[in-house]
Amino acid sequence: MAFPFDPPAAPDGSCTSNHLSPGVSWPRVARVQEDTEADRTRRDRAEVNLLLDVVAALDHGRPAIAACLREHEADARDFALVLDAPFGIDGPALLELGDLCALLFDPSMMQSVMRLSDPNRLLLDYTRVMMGFLLLRPMPRRIEMIGLGGGSLAKFCHRYLPDADITVVEIDPRVIALRDRFRIPQDDGRFRVIHADGADFARDDPSRPDVILVDGFDRYGQTERLDRFEFYRDCRDRLGDDGLLVVNLCDNPLARGISKSRLRHAFGDAFAVVPIEGEQNRIVFASRTLGVPDANQLQHAAILNAGHGVDFSKLATRMARRFGKP
Repeated sequence: MAFPFDPPAAPDGSCTSNHLSPGVSWPRVARVQEDTEADRTRRDRAEVNLLLDVVAALDHGRPAIAACLREHEADARDFALVLDAPFGIDGPALLELGDLCALLFDPSMMQSVMRLSDPNRLLLDYTRVMMGFLLLRPMPRRIEMIGLGGGSLAKFCHRYLPDADITVVEIDPRVIALRDRFRIPQDDGRFRVIHADGADFARDDPSRPDVILVDGFDRYGQTERLDRFEFYRDCRDRLGDDGLLVVNLCDNPLARGISKSRLRHAFGDAFAVVPIEGEQNRIVFASRTLGVPDANQLQHAAILNAGHGVDFSKLATRMARRFGKP
């Protein structure tokens, strides 16, 4: 489904509206050339906020979407807005707005977002915080992810951790079927996507990952089987003493409190909770031997900053403030 905004025709009769290219100035004000990571991050935040508001306006039709664009000082002539629901109204859908492509689990819930011109870039703060595991375990040999979504974490790890073996577990075959749309790498000797229940996989698989990343959500929110004490215990047992569990917790304060109690039951006090900027979600880092990032890890952050699209130095400071304060 497309939402045309009647852009003016070019002299040859073609439509001038197209996907917003990186060179288009949005909002339509003069801005300096983006040459720092902070500039790119601010632009990411502005475009993602616009996308979130557009998602919220979808149920209210074209006038609400047009009003949303005006509120963000965005000119509709710069954008192509396309909604693609290949599995029908009850299945996962894709929404493209300018240079962004989002995975929706229902018309009001955005699960993942990708920049079409830079598909490996992490646009959402929670994904950048989850990658903070590199400050604690800088050289993971084996990474396991439960929940594929739009593949943001999977693509980032595949791109920047070439020596790591990566397994992604996803329960919904429809989400897996969209992997090409989100530029998720094909399976090979060090990367694979497995169709399975993440809780069953954590209980039954004999492998010993160094890091387990859990981002398991469906259209109803955080997946219930991935938030039980038994699941956290199974992850702990497979990780071993030096392994690290990283979990994206939902934005419901009551449910989040219950989750923390279950994590404490599994890991004792060896976990830390890091808030997400502008959101109620929290990222949990748990391990049998979890400690506050030390001087060597903070120094490693400066090395990680180069070319990764994540300010690991700033992230290290955020994490250090929260460790020891679950």
